[in-house]
Amino acid sequence: MILKSLGDNTFITQCFNIINKLKNSQIQNNLIPFDKSIREAILKICKEYSYDIKNINKYILICSLYMFQFPTLAAFLGGLAAQEAIKSITKKYMPINQYMTYDCLELIENNGNILEQNIGEVKNKDDIIKIVFGELYFKKLKNLNLLQVGAGAIGCELLKNFAVLGIGDASLGKIFITDPDVIEVSNLTRQFLFREKHLRLPKSSTAAAAAVQMNNNLKGHIFAKNEKVCEQTEYIFSDNFFKKLDVVVNALDNVNARKYVDLRCTNNKVSLLESGTHGPKGHVQVIIPNKTENYTSQEDPENSGDEIPQCTLKMFPEETIHCLEWARDQFGKNFTQFPQDFNKIIYGANNNLLNKDEFKKIKTCLKWLKKSPKNLEDCVKLAKEKYFKVFVYNIKKLLMVYPLDKKDKEGNLFWSLPKRPPKIINFDIKNDLCINFICAYTYLIANMFNIPFKFKNPKSEEFKNEIIIIVDRIKIDEKKEFEKISLNLNLINEKYQKLEEKDKNKDKDEIDENNENNINNKFDDIEFENAKKELVNFVQKIGFDKIPKLISVEFEKDNDSNGQIDLIHSMCGLRALNYSLIPYDWITVKIKAGKIIPALSTTTSCISALQTLELLKLIKGLDIKYFRNSFLVLCTAVFLSVIAFPVFSQSAEDASIADTSVEDSADRDESSASEEEISADEKTAEEEKSSAIEETDADDWYYGKNVRDVRFKGLVTTKKNE
Repeated sequence: MILKSLGDNTFITQCFNIINKLKNSQIQNNLIPFDKSIREAILKICKEYSYDIKNINKYILICSLYMFQFPTLAAFLGGLAAQEAIKSITKKYMPINQYMTYDCLELIENNGNILEQNIGEVKNKDDIIKIVFGELYFKKLKNLNLLQVGAGAIGCELLKNFAVLGIGDASLGKIFITDPDVIEVSNLTRQFLFREKHLRLPKSSTAAAAAVQMNNNLKGHIFAKNEKVCEQTEYIFSDNFFKKLDVVVNALDNVNARKYVDLRCTNNKVSLLESGTHGPKGHVQVIIPNKTENYTSQEDPENSGDEIPQCTLKMFPEETIHCLEWARDQFGKNFTQFPQDFNKIIYGANNNLLNKDEFKKIKTCLKWLKKSPKNLEDCVKLAKEKYFKVFVYNIKKLLMVYPLDKKDKEGNLFWSLPKRPPKIINFDIKNDLCINFICAYTYLIANMFNIPFKFKNPKSEEFKNEIIIIVDRIKIDEKKEFEKISLNLNLINEKYQKLEEKDKNKDKDEIDENNENNINNKFDDIEFENAKKELVNFVQKIGFDKIPKLISVEFEKDNDSNGQIDLIHSMCGLRALNYSLIPYDWITVKIKAGKIIPALSTTTSCISALQTLELLKLIKGLDIKYFRNSFLVLCTAVFLSVIAFPVFSQSAEDASIADTSVEDSADRDESSASEEEISADEKTAEEEKSSAIEETDADDWYYGKNVRDVRFKGLVTTKKNE
């Protein structure tokens, strides 16, 4: 084949010289690709520059293809060029400081000898695709059955590429596109199939309609769905559905969804083209059943450097970002996790399914059943109580345990940087952060308990004015609450003293310790049985069907009217003031809490184009050696294109080595167990003291960030791709 060896950089340079010479010649408009006229013109230039005449066919091939504008390649180079223009204007990021060439000549493989074909006049883009792709594969492209999962930034670019190429627009062709999201204002900057008039409309159907406008032949061949591809929708996206597809194309934004689609494609032996972007970074992965690795074959290394210690989040924030992570965590505990477990505990009480491990949850359920809100005013009262608890009483408790003049063992002040001494933020009806907290918390509590009220938007002035009137007449007995705090702290100190005494008398007879443990266990059993009995009686008295089922909500960054970002913003700001930090503004909180990495249209253009090029190779059924996994970093001008990783098979020798290493690891774990126990004992007293300071409400049930994963596969060296 003519493509086996196109030569080195010298040959590429010669091709560009010939192209420039042809562009500047007077006969440019009379040249026809692959025709005798272009052969004669190139021969003349070769003789002028003393180029090797043996390469004439290669020169004709490159120069003739240059005369065409292949849509997908134009999208890739356009995105690349646009990013370079932005670098020039903003003076940000590293520009490309060299010549760069990119080709996809493997697409003309299997076309026979293209130089001998009678090309004729090129009238439209279909003629160009036929020349590059070949008549046989052009028909296959037109009759493709494809599923696209996602209609966001990459999804819009992919659909544009499909429409321009005419993929699936013939009699047997079908394109299925599914996305459960609706169009938000923030989408308009990078998802170019959407306009302002499309706000709050489904992404999938809107994108499909835009594709039909670009290519009218797609009408009746493109089908939009609004469902996620997940276990719950397997009755829609069944195995039979997958088996009828030629290929699946991913345009997703989270790892779990990618893993699920990968599993379905692997089980049904359907090829999958995976992609993703992360700001200026992007990747494309080709997954062909039984030929290449699938998506889950390799795992990215965990980035533990971003984790914030619990004590820093709970009591000793050093930066405003710590306050934000705390606020984000509080939202997850109170409005996502708590409602789910409340419903579970009530169900358990009605069906005698409670166990001792749920003791704290049972007590919390009892507390909420007794103070369950019935109307808007009850919700406002709960919001104000929450404010005083978090931003007043908890700070008082912390300062009572760690006074401002407290010193450590070395004689240094406990409250010295990076630890910041907290201060109480008294409730002020004129403080926007205070009122915004009350409004957002009230709105979310009312939704959680399904309490109807006339205000649909927590940001509206009418809602805010109504809340101000109600909150102003609700009084909080701070003296009574302070007495409770003092009593609780006395109990905490007693428990702490017992722990210290226990550490001093470690050599004492173990019988006393066992007796004490037995007494404590019996006491815990009695408390659990009493709480369980009280809850069961409460449920039976009210009636299981009459107890409201709490509504759990997942964090949704794109809906500005659901009160979630407002609550996190106000909680973050108030806690920042507690610790003399500078609060974030609303948009910063939205970006950071939603883990939003601003998407770049340049990156999505390049990645979707590379993904489409791999799709074209799949349609042609090229050999595995022609497929490429691509890794792109536009900001530093890094572009890696590697052969798609073949299926990894473990040899018997490797397996035996792995088994041996597992056994060795187990031995090491046993030898280090005693050391871990010793270090754990040393930390126990301080941890118990710290945890006792924290709230005993639903907030104590859980800890852990609800991290939205973003995956950038590549630029990571592993044994498989080294």
